[in-house]
Amino acid sequence: MLSRTALSLVLAGAALVAACAPRAEGGASTADAVPAKRALWQEPSLFERVAVIGASASAGFGLEVRLGGVVEAALGERVVEVLDAGDSFFFTSPVSRGQAAVEQALAFEPTLVLALDFPFWFAYGDRPDGARGASLERGLAQLDRLKCPMIVGGIPDMADAVGIMLTREQVPSEEAQLELDAKVRAWAEERDTVAFFDLRRGHAQTVDGEATALGVPWPPDDEDALQGDELHPTDAGLVGLLLNALDQAGLAGAVQGDAAAVLERLR
Repeated sequence: MLSRTALSLVLAGAALVAACAPRAEGGASTADAVPAKRALWQEPSLFERVAVIGASASAGFGLEVRLGGVVEAALGERVVEVLDAGDSFFFTSPVSRGQAAVEQALAFEPTLVLALDFPFWFAYGDRPDGARGASLERGLAQLDRLKCPMIVGGIPDMADAVGIMLTREQVPSEEAQLELDAKVRAWAEERDTVAFFDLRRGHAQTVDGEATALGVPWPPDDEDALQGDELHPTDAGLVGLLLNALDQAGLAGAVQGDAAAVLERLR
């Protein structure tokens, strides 16, 4: 557990918990975002209460571990409590299950939210490309209820999973994917509490064998980052997912050791 005086814990924790109250519509201006983000993400209590919300990757589909467990392995004593609300059945009803996950997070009063694959099924799914933008906006509106620091993933290209775990109809066209990914990025950049995680680029690098974690090639040569379904990460892939998300948010310094050490602790 992160040691500090009782007074600093109360003050810092109160500031971040208060930030998780529902926000007004719209985000901060770009001019205000940079200094506000810098202050928010340097709070000493940032990792006190970490909420994981999202779909099957966060839920550790096919694994014995979940993203919440990776958080604990990566952050060690810096994290006090984790809400592990990843949902393998998110795809069956993104609207209702997404709302339920956000309400769980609000009740938990987190100091940090990890929504790395939360937007995915609002973009993917059995709907025409013309309807995907409005669907994604519904998902982002749910995340807008949270105002604490939050890392949100973009929209990756999972076309390799067609015929294995996905149907062709569930996958947006490449043009639609790019538009949806840009929509998540723009939404994140407009909000001083949100850091965008470039999941699309990270997945492409994984497929090409060029992925890294904290600047080191990852996973090791004898490991795979994706399961055979070409959709879900392995435990090594889940470690890389989290560490890269933290790194892009400027939080790599909080990780205890390198990726190999995190994976060893996780196992």
